[in-house]
Amino acid sequence: MRSRLKAIVCHRYGDPDSLRLEDVDMPVPGHGQVRIRVRAAALNALDWHLMKGRPSFVRLFLGLRRPSSRPGRDVAGCIDSVGPGVTRFKPGD
Repeated sequence: MRSRLKAIVCHRYGDPDSLRLEDVDMPVPGHGQVRIRVRAAALNALDWHLMKGRPSFVRLFLGLRRPSSRPGRDVAGCIDSVGPGVTRFKPGD
């Protein structure tokens, strides 16, 4: 399994030009989390608002000066790793 992967990241609030394709570390699922090998992803209205930092109060949760999450909440793929405490899913689901 790779230890690095490609991801779309957003280091600042703004328009779509603020998105960058970068190599990032492979995430390790924590307690109650799963990691999905993404086959398709889509941006929706929520992602657009979070990327823009609007409404302004969401910056209290995402970061005042820059967002702390990657865009893309709608995904399709296959679970490739599960964290401790996960009983409902297994790799391959």
